[in-house]
Amino acid sequence: MKGHSKLEYAAGLIPFFVSLLAYCVYCQPHVSRHSASVYAATFKCLPIVCLIAFVASVSDERPAQERRSSNKKYLILGLLFSCAGDACLVFKDSLFLCGMAMFAIALACYVNVFGFWISNAKLSMVHLIPPAVTFLCLYGSLSLLLMVACTVYTTVFFILGVSACHRLFYNPSLVNLAGYIGCWSFAISDFILAVDKWKMKIDSVTIFVMALYYVGQLLIAISFAGNCRRQVSDPSRQKRSN
Repeated sequence: MKGHSKLEYAAGLIPFFVSLLAYCVYCQPHVSRHSASVYAATFKCLPIVCLIAFVASVSDERPAQERRSSNKKYLILGLLFSCAGDACLVFKDSLFLCGMAMFAIALACYVNVFGFWISNAKLSMVHLIPPAVTFLCLYGSLSLLLMVACTVYTTVFFILGVSACHRLFYNPSLVNLAGYIGCWSFAISDFILAVDKWKMKIDSVTIFVMALYYVGQLLIAISFAGNCRRQVSDPSRQKRSN
């Protein structure tokens, strides 16, 4: 990445950090849980809206054969569904399952951004551990409906984690590492939220959940932007061509 490109990206992320500061000042996640209000939902969604604008402004400068034109579309869709999920979780007493559905769709969109491909069994098996730990922690605390919902949700997360890991494994770079860490940050955020809701209350849970969540979304967006500035070999395309 060229020096001026880094400055342009940094400038493009200023609205995200400003809106994040506004969210912290208004909602005070370090002090209390979100109040169920339209204002809280608005401030909570603002940083993601700013990431949507950032992603939309990124131009793909890779060689034509290295581009995947659907990446930006799916990432923006994922961020939009994340916004919807954020708003639902503000009213989580009545819209929690709706929020889970929105985030599941967002994660499915992110799978398309990273490229859905699984070619290394050992790497894939390692990513079965987090879903197993999640179910062990929540076992006995969920109804049948919630168990089904969590199974679907963790399955999508498993596919996303494996796809991001394989992309990093076959194309090692800082931007792909950022995307992989972003997926894990997102996953840990959701795990903490699930434990707090269904297993035991966690002190200051909101600040931990939201910090990890925003870091995850930011790193995924940065990973996309960084890959648009460098020549990347798509492992899924290589596999199909062999």
